[in-house]
Amino acid sequence: MSGARDGSRGLALLLVALNLVLVGVLAWELRWREQPEPVATAGNSPRQPAAAERDLPRFTLPPLGQYADIIDRPLFNEDRRPTVAAPHEAGPAPDVNFRLIGVVITTEKKEALFQLSRRNEVARGGLESWIEGWMIESIEPDRVMLRRGPNTTELSLERSSPPAAARPPETRPPRQEPRPPRQEAPGD
Repeated sequence: MSGARDGSRGLALLLVALNLVLVGVLAWELRWREQPEPVATAGNSPRQPAAAERDLPRFTLPPLGQYADIIDRPLFNEDRRPTVAAPHEAGPAPDVNFRLIGVVITTEKKEALFQLSRRNEVARGGLESWIEGWMIESIEPDRVMLRRGPNTTELSLERSSPPAAARPPETRPPRQEPRPPRQEAPGD
């Protein structure tokens, strides 16, 4: 019986020793990864980017004028013709004394921002809230429908600058091609 006990004790000690070795290897690996970068001193300099990395041109977007074909032939329209919005027959009612200057649409809420003419202040309202006696019925990205009793009116979003497609394209200096790396002669 003592032989079986000695064998199990020896196996337990072997397993404990093996676990200690594995923990030591793991600690060494973690320490190896966490070593800080060497600090530059007078004798050694930090890693300099390779010549190919330094000569790469910085990415800039091409002018918007290059995308005129996409605007003329929209990708997601079945006939590839631009969508023409129906003209609005009626403008805002004469007693609407404010302008729509902004729309905020998030997953949680929709709000419209109005410039009140007579007080020159900004008011905001969500769906079914009231602005100057008008209830906000619907809020779209570019317009708001308002109702006062039987009257309804639609306010379109006023933009202070022309849309990006209507602006003239920006002129940028021509892109410089990267120089090929200099190859040394075999005798150097």
